[in-house]
Amino acid sequence: MGEQTLATFQLKTLSLVKSFFTIGEMSDSPIEKEVFNVHTSHSKQENDIGVLVEVHIEVPAPSLKINAAYEGIFTTSNSSEEETEHFAKVNGPAIIFPSLRYHIRHITLEAGLPPLILPLINFTKIRND
Repeated sequence: MGEQTLATFQLKTLSLVKSFFTIGEMSDSPIEKEVFNVHTSHSKQENDIGVLVEVHIEVPAPSLKINAAYEGIFTTSNSSEEETEHFAKVNGPAIIFPSLRYHIRHITLEAGLPPLILPLINFTKIRND
């Protein structure tokens, strides 16, 4: 049985690259329903893969808008183009998204609002759909 070489991906940096927050007139009513979209993109330069995860949120009352993005830079060795593509679309965003969720929760809490907790996302399902 021959030795199998596995692809390795290692997180080098994780950075908040965008955070935009605006709120209209405050009210005592809780946030009823958030509307959010998640976008991912990636780029590759030599052995580094940059994965960007961005969230756009609009809540009708109290007129809340949030646009935030985190970028992770991963280094890779011994990975095929297919493995790199899969990592950049599934695993990379799955690693980054919890930090983005925490950021959204934190800024809404600091604004005096009930903390806005985004649901978990299955990036594998999104890629397969």
